Amino acid sequence: QFSSVQVLGYYSAGDGGGDVFRWNGSSSAADNGGTVIIPDSAPGTGRWERVYQAIDVKKFGAKGDGITDDTAAIQACFTFLKTVGGGTLFFPKGVYTLVGNVVWDALSNISFVSDGKESTILKITTGSLYIKSPTNVSFDGVTFSGNSLPVTQQTVWVSNYNGIAFKKCNFKNFGTNSGTKPGSCCLH
Repeated sequence: QFSSVQVLGYYSAGDGGGDVFRWNGSSSAADNGGTVIIPDSAPGTGRWERVYQAIDVKKFGAKGDGITDDTAAIQACFTFLKTVGGGTLFFPKGVYTLVGNVVWDALSNISFVSDGKESTILKITTGSLYIKSPTNVSFDGVTFSGNSLPVTQQTVWVSNYNGIAFKKCNFKNFGTNSGTKPGSCCLH
């Protein structure tokens, strides 16, 4: 048995989801689709655990191709980061699609880092993005893009926040309503 392996991709070699995994023979952690993998033999103990410094959304299955719904993969990243008390969530260059009303609730100590403004886009195709009760959360270089629907149908809402920062971010393709500027974010 090997003590570590190099995985070449999440779906296929070279898709950005690969990494080094180490064998932990005493672990019984749940498979989370990103940092903990249970072998096909499904033993009671023994897991492959990803070696990482920052969490890359592609390593949880996000494609960033502008077509695939990346909502569940990004949510899986948050679920993991909540279990470890926060960390850095990296979005490589791409268009990450969010579908429906998406709620990111009680995020804490998370830094969203991108390859740069306009190179990393969170595309909200329908519904709104609700960021509820964030604490010490920052977005750096992320573009939030809507489908030009009225604000009453689509926007980015941030509520009950305690330390949130948007650095070098852009909001575009959101409609207008009651004096709100196009492409805006609503803080409550």
